[in-house]
Amino acid sequence: MSAGAFRLRQHAAAAVARLGLLVSGCAMLAGCYPLINDISTDRAQPPRYLVAPPADPAYDAGALAERTATAYPDLRNLLLPADPPAVFAAVAALAAAQGWQEAAREAGDAQRP
Repeated sequence: MSAGAFRLRQHAAAAVARLGLLVSGCAMLAGCYPLINDISTDRAQPPRYLVAPPADPAYDAGALAERTATAYPDLRNLLLPADPPAVFAAVAALAAAQGWQEAAREAGDAQRP
């Protein structure tokens, strides 16, 4: 085997090893976090969705509350010393800047505690 072919095999083996490490790392990280797609600080009475995509699966709110409490024991409400409509506008601007798609907005949302 020539030196060039040997180096090519070494590079290919190193690339396969790096790919394996990347896949393994992703799998390990995925196992570190709970499969929760909706987190609320009010576990007893979480806010209801006014508009939800039809493809969203139904979930057991009680089980979700338990998993959330276990995964995020320090989760608390964020109380801001600001006017709710101003905070609502700032959050809407941030969501727009991030390119998030807004499904719906109710007129009274900014007044909710």
